[in-house]
Parts: sequence; structure tokens; C-alpha cells
Amino acid sequence: MPKMGFTLGSNSGFNGMHIESTSFRLARRYPRIVAFTLIEMLVVIGVIAIFIGTIGLSIGGGNKGVAMQNAQGTLLSSLSGARAKAALYQTTAAIFVNASPDGSGFMHELRIAILVDHDNNPTTPSVWVAKGDVIAFSDGIYLVPPASAFPPTIITYESPTVSDWTKAHSTAYDSSEVELYAADGTTRIDSMKYNRLIRLTERGTTSDAGSLILAPARVVPGATGLGLVFDEVQALRGARVSVYGVATLVEGLESFSN
Repeated sequence: MPKMGFTLGSNSGFNGMHIESTSFRLARRYPRIVAFTLIEMLVVIGVIAIFIGTIGLSIGGGNKGVAMQNAQGTLLSSLSGARAKAALYQTTAAIFVNASPDGSGFMHELRIAILVDHDNNPTTPSVWVAKGDVIAFSDGIYLVPPASAFPPTIITYESPTVSDWTKAHSTAYDSSEVELYAADGTTRIDSMKYNRLIRLTERGTTSDAGSLILAPARVVPGATGLGLVFDEVQALRGARVSVYGVATLVEGLESFSN
């Protein structure tokens, strides 16, 4: 009786099954990638920027140059955060600086807020609702407001004379006092007064283009609490913000004077 043999060899059916099985496993292992939306990316970038700025604050130490550099990074991250909030909530967002001389955050702390019509009544004004936590510059570093914003009894300019500071003031600054509110639109977040800096639309543009200047300052007793003495005009840092909301970091008095 003849022997009957069986050889696997290069059986095409077997190979086909093997390829099909491998392809199925690969498809399960590598699912389809879903892209982020523009708003999600802006929010992530804003959060990362604020996180990096916060880390920078913690390593500022006593070196004034490093502290100034960190404060400049904090300013930039605040702009990114405001832009992300404007895109997320599809409304105007802005950066505010603490303008209450009776508090330790005077010209030192920032808040981000969005413009909200809290009662859906067109006859009542919209309010600024704070979003996120207080953002503080490095110790000893403050925002330089316009010379007309506060009297000499609160802010003094030296180095060695006031004339040295003629062009060393933030121009993207509205000295009108503003109150910030909680999410309900009726409860104030604190008793502090705030001045508005940069407003950003949901598209990231601004009508408040100008400069935001930072400088070291000495804290002295003021007429109503805290007083500041700016006496290092050559140590300026900050940013110029264009109408497109793009910030350019600058350093030195000459950079702001041009």
C-alpha cells in the first residue's frame, strides 16, 4: 500500500491566514489617532506656560537678575493663559494687576478674568469674572505703572531723578479701578481694586497693544499702606504686545524707549 505524505511547505492558504491574523492584531494594537481641536491645544499650552512660570518663581532665589528673568517669564505665561481663556470661553479675557496699596500684592500680583454677562440683561453691564489663582512675580519685582496712575506718596521714581523714568512706564495699562467677581457674577473675589492691562479677544487679538514693564522696587511705608520706590531704571525687563496679541520680550531702558 503506497505511503501518503503531507508537507506544509509554502502553503498559500496558511500564509494568508497568518498575514490576516497579524494585520488584525496590528489594527487592535494601533487605534486610530484623534487630533486635538485648536481650543484644546490653546488651553494645554496656557496651562503648561503657567506651570513653567510657577516653577520659575520657586527658583528665583536672591539673585535679582534671575528674579527679573523669572518675572518676565511669569508675564509671558499670563498672556498665554489669558489667550487660552478667551478661546475656551469664546469671550474677551484680560490680565489685571492688583492696584490696592493697602495690600502686599500691590503691583506684584496678577489675575486673569473673562467678561461675562451674568444676568442676560442687555441693560446691565457685563462683569469681569476671575479665572484661576493669583499669579505673583518674583520677590522684589513689580509692574511699573504709568506715572499718572498713582501719586508720589504711593509710588516714587528715582535713579537718580524722575526724568530717567520718562519713557519707563507700562503703556498697555488702564488705570480705571475694576472689581473682579466669582463665578456667580455678583460676589467679589476680594476687597482689592484692580487695574486692567491687556484684553484679548477669542481670536487672540487686542486693542491694548503696548508695553508692560517690570522693575525691582523698594517697599516703603506709603500714604495708605504700601509704597514703592523704583530706583533701578537700567534693570528693566518686560514685553511688547502687538495688536495680534503676540508678545516680544525686551530688556533694558533703550528697548522700551525706541
